Amino acid sequence: MTSVAGAATDLPAVTLGANATRVLRALGLGDALEQIAHIPDREQIRLGRSGYLLAELPLAKFYADRYGARLINIEQHELAGMLNAELAKPCDSPLHEIARHHQLVIMTASEPAETSGQFSFFHARMPRTKLAPQCNVTWLLERQVAWEFSTQSTTHFFFSTPIGCQLKAMDRHPTIQDAVAQATPIA
Repeated sequence: MTSVAGAATDLPAVTLGANATRVLRALGLGDALEQIAHIPDREQIRLGRSGYLLAELPLAKFYADRYGARLINIEQHELAGMLNAELAKPCDSPLHEIARHHQLVIMTASEPAETSGQFSFFHARMPRTKLAPQCNVTWLLERQVAWEFSTQSTTHFFFSTPIGCQLKAMDRHPTIQDAVAQATPIA
């Protein structure tokens, strides 16, 4: 029996690009994945103070047509639960035959190795809003970056700040002020 650790990362939610969702589909998990994943329709880049829109890129159908698979947002515990349930089912596909004789390990990193000692990371979980579920947003702040994206149940904010630089809510766009105030460090 194969199992996937649900607490293997400190990130409560992730965005999976086409390469990851293509592999999950090849394993026969596409239908199960579609039931628990959220598919944003666009990516925005905004200034963190004014909210000024710098760029907007289409996702959803455009992304799937271009890269051959969807970009999704998903809760880690739901992904781990789906993988554990689906991989435990008997199957005679060639990939499952390989899995019988080899151990498949999917690993993620919570921070880039080359910058791990230079930045602190924070997370805030907020109720979903009308706009947030439709797009992933990168907020550019002074010496800081925030990533906002929604899953089916929650809007998540991840913040990166240089070590020694405090994460402050003042002088931030109202959309992210509450998230900054509620952010907790990611260990």
